[in-house]
Amino acid sequence: MKKQVRKDHYLRQGYLTHQNNKFIISYSLNNFLFLHSVRINLFKQMSELPKNSLSIRCVLRCIVTGRRKRLNKWFCFSRLVLLRFFRSRMLSHWKKSKW
Repeated sequence: MKKQVRKDHYLRQGYLTHQNNKFIISYSLNNFLFLHSVRINLFKQMSELPKNSLSIRCVLRCIVTGRRKRLNKWFCFSRLVLLRFFRSRMLSHWKKSKW
């Protein structure tokens, strides 16, 4: 399980650096305060970046068990852990819904 978490962390770091580089180049490219020659070089760098270089999926993992399926982006727990916390009243002001 720790190997999967480390792999996800490594992939996320690579994706983050790629997105940061792309954002900085595109922002600088649209800035008219730079010289024209600098903007042309940035345009060349932007065109050399591959379009689909990182086709990875960011996996949302539970912080307790490391399961791949997290409930949603607001909770860092899987549904099983979240249900266990609700039943043991570890999360206040929450209870299991009854339909």
